[in-house]
Amino acid sequence: MTTNKKPLLKRVRKYSAKGIELIKSKNCRKARYYYEMAMELFPNNPTYLNQYGFTKSQEGKIECALKYYSRAILLLPDNSLYLNNRAFCLEKLGKCEEAIEDFSKAIDLKPSEIDYLEGRINCYERINKYDLAIRDYDTLLGIKPDNSIYLHNRGICYREIGNYKSALKDHCRAVKLSPNEPLTFNRRGKVYFLLKKYQLAIDDNTNSIKLKSDNPEFFYDRGLSYYHLKKFKLSIKDFSEAIQLNDQKADYLYYRALSYQKEKKFELSIQDFSKAFELDPNTEYSNGKDLSLKKLLKKRKK
Repeated sequence: MTTNKKPLLKRVRKYSAKGIELIKSKNCRKARYYYEMAMELFPNNPTYLNQYGFTKSQEGKIECALKYYSRAILLLPDNSLYLNNRAFCLEKLGKCEEAIEDFSKAIDLKPSEIDYLEGRINCYERINKYDLAIRDYDTLLGIKPDNSIYLHNRGICYREIGNYKSALKDHCRAVKLSPNEPLTFNRRGKVYFLLKKYQLAIDDNTNSIKLKSDNPEFFYDRGLSYYHLKKFKLSIKDFSEAIQLNDQKADYLYYRALSYQKEKKFELSIQDFSKAFELDPNTEYSNGKDLSLKKLLKKRKK
């Protein structure tokens, strides 16, 4: 009996090796075929179940992949890779709490595995648990202290919970480490804006624009700072640049309308208010737009 199994083992290992080779060459559809043959011979082998699940996830068949990962985990519950793979699928399906549970088990098994920590962070951020995301970024930065992406992202989490001092510290370090990355300047600029340091916010967004001039958010953010400094001609110019790059954002039109209003360009203001309201009638400032528009219409009648 043992002798009879040897040819089967040889064949199934060949199928598995071929599957791995095809996955590396990103031919998951063909790889799936070899794992199907391997599972016909050994249907309860967790390795083949996991690898088959991987091919399914790469094809976008997430729910199907989830079933195979779960079967592999039932057979080998302490395999961190299987747990991580299932967690990834759960996150894709929007089941972040369940994904966090799997990521946490995987991290308990391998505490310094960067992919597992990054996966759990993504889930924490999606459900606005920024304090827990910060804790995982602390761990990652203990492993890679000069990683500007981790600093940048932790800074955003600090900003979200209102800890602007820590956010600024992280963004300053990120800028120093990655001075050619436009988003590092922009995100620091957002913190300066919240701290009402408008000129510093303008300087940072100017740097962002120099590095990448086709991002409407950079012009919009700089425009907001000019608006708060009552430099309405400059805010109009920046909001116009933002609108030229993306004319489907109600916020851009709304703040240009306010700027036009301050410059007493009422007809232009009315046009922008109307367009903003058409694009997004349910925004948090919709009542403000409506009132401003009514006031402008009254002025026009006079």
